[in-house]
Amino acid sequence: MSKWEMVRLGDVGVIITGNTPRKSDLKNYETNDIPFYKPGDFIEGRISSLRKAENNISTYAKKSARILPQGSVLVTCIGIIGKIGVIQEESACNQQINAIIPDEIICFNRYLSYAILHINKSLNDIANSAVVPIINKSQFSNIIIPLPPLDIQKKIAAALDTANALIEKRKEQIEKLDLLIKSQFIEMFGDPVTNPKGWERTPMGKYIALLTDFSANGSYEYLDSNIVMSNEPGYALMVRTTDLEKNDFEKDVKYIDIKAYEILKKSKLFGNEIIINKIGSAGKVYIMPVIGKPASLGRNAFMIRYKSDINIKFIYYLLVSRYGEREIQKHIRGAVTKTITKEAVKSIQILCPPLYLQTQFAEFVEKVEAQKTLLQKSLADMEQNYQSLLQKCFKGEIF
Repeated sequence: MSKWEMVRLGDVGVIITGNTPRKSDLKNYETNDIPFYKPGDFIEGRISSLRKAENNISTYAKKSARILPQGSVLVTCIGIIGKIGVIQEESACNQQINAIIPDEIICFNRYLSYAILHINKSLNDIANSAVVPIINKSQFSNIIIPLPPLDIQKKIAAALDTANALIEKRKEQIEKLDLLIKSQFIEMFGDPVTNPKGWERTPMGKYIALLTDFSANGSYEYLDSNIVMSNEPGYALMVRTTDLEKNDFEKDVKYIDIKAYEILKKSKLFGNEIIINKIGSAGKVYIMPVIGKPASLGRNAFMIRYKSDINIKFIYYLLVSRYGEREIQKHIRGAVTKTITKEAVKSIQILCPPLYLQTQFAEFVEKVEAQKTLLQKSLADMEQNYQSLLQKCFKGEIF
């Protein structure tokens, strides 16, 4: 790569910071003529091919918006830094985004997007605020990237596009398995909202054997002093809902001293418990996987174990269904900080089909989840290979 020229982003195209047309002028938003991108339209960690925005502006708004041509590269520079997208038609964006209109004679837009993705960590290091990270236009313009000849740029982009396409296909296969489980649930039990099969409804508390939280068995002060980041022997994993959300119990996790872990007798996790957020994103439901190591419930959540007359897989898919979400929301309190209490959790109305049907559904789920596990392992391998390919491309080891 020593022969590749190192250039500023400002040297490969025109940089424009987005803006928001005045909301007070209703004509700016009366029709959906032009996609108007915000950071929420991007997917973190990959190149988003931007074809449709959640928000739009009218043709009238062209006089005040900063309109960008097809092929412009958008980069989020306030808040979440380094989300990247390439627009597929004339569009606009808000002030949290810097856009690059690349000079096509010297820079291929897909290569440019990957070059910025490659230096994502550097972008976050540049961001100059711990509260709201931000990269201003001047800083953004001075970021350095390698610029190989145009034909090499296109080869790099094509190789990375191919790898990304395979990753996206694998993700779609995993999503289809999730949809298959939901479809099987409806086929066996009917839509819980309309309950066409007339299953009995009853408060969930009838089936709960244990409902507890992090603080149920010891003082916060003692427990707080024993929470660490060590995974050495003598420590137990403290499972937070953030770990459940990303389904990762190895990276960026917290541990608790085994002595403190012994205090939390009731909130030890062995797998196949239901976890429900009790504050913030209150009512969000997870199922604890079997991870093969000592683990305890983290803060801000309830853990539920059920009696033997209800199946854990059935109750999980019921609670995350449209019906379950509606029922849970009925028990959420608070206008700003959302909360749910133990008594409210017990009051959630659930359907109660025969246990043998629940068991049949659980057996189906286990078969599908076995396939999903294989696909997820394949996806992890693909993503690791993609990162390796990305590094090699920008070290000049391939082209």
